[in-house]
Amino acid sequence: MSEQINIDIAEVNKVTDQLQSSSQAFTSSLPSDFASGNELDAVKKINELNKALQDAADQYKALLLKNVQATKESIQSMKETDEEVGASFK
Repeated sequence: MSEQINIDIAEVNKVTDQLQSSSQAFTSSLPSDFASGNELDAVKKINELNKALQDAADQYKALLLKNVQATKESIQSMKETDEEVGASFK
């Protein structure tokens, strides 16, 4: 019933580094002031929606970066725990 769980730490670090790099490079190209000077309600609504989308993208990026960091910390903790347990059997 005891099966070994293997984590390829190098592979996890490689993937999380790629994800972190991609996340940091992510930028939204939504216009912040669509049809400047136009007072039509539709234009105002488009500007509001663009701002909301930009805010959502920024929040997603921040959350993704937090999750990447949490994953790295968890993997490091698992590695340290595994080493401690392994050393206790020697």
